Amino acid sequence: MDKELIYQANIKRSLDELYERMSNVLLSWMPEDAFIDSDNLNDYQQECVAAVDAIEQEWILNPEERRQFSLISWQD
Repeated sequence: MDKELIYQANIKRSLDELYERMSNVLLSWMPEDAFIDSDNLNDYQQECVAAVDAIEQEWILNPEERRQFSLISWQD
């Protein structure tokens, strides 16, 4: 196996683990396919949302794409 394939496999594994953690640990309290209202979050939930938002900002630079692909659905 060449170095590029190993590198790609490691990146994919890292991203899978990162999204697994965000979905099943940081956002485990959030109902699936539901919108959340930032005014009704407790301190723990606010910290979790901030952590997920920070991670998404690092990986998805374009704000419009980030809103489209975010794990967080905000209620308007």
